[in-house]
Amino acid sequence: MIPAPEGKRHVGYTHAMSFVRLPFPALPWTPGGHPLEEKKLVETPGVVLLRFAPGFEDPQICRGDHVLYVLSGELTLGLDDETVTLGPGEGCTLLAGTAHRAANSGDVPVTLLAVSAPLLADA
Repeated sequence: MIPAPEGKRHVGYTHAMSFVRLPFPALPWTPGGHPLEEKKLVETPGVVLLRFAPGFEDPQICRGDHVLYVLSGELTLGLDDETVTLGPGEGCTLLAGTAHRAANSGDVPVTLLAVSAPLLADA
């Protein structure tokens, strides 16, 4: 395992690092929590491929800790005091506590990789 920065410790790791293939192409799309959301889940906790159809707007405000990477389409994120749009090849980090809401206001689906990042707690 890569050491945590000085004064911090890893949270959520219970075993040594290992290689786990993420076979997204072989996995079926399954319904998400919204009628315009689909996802591909892998065995690695916190890693998911998401697809939002045009018109998708998450009804919930999330405050989770995420890394997002847009593969296709345009993802709109409503933040506390601004709205940002991420296109293909762009990504972002959202630190825990940052209020955000995802949407697809375009006319093509948006596909993105979302990873719930491990937290670092004070040592």
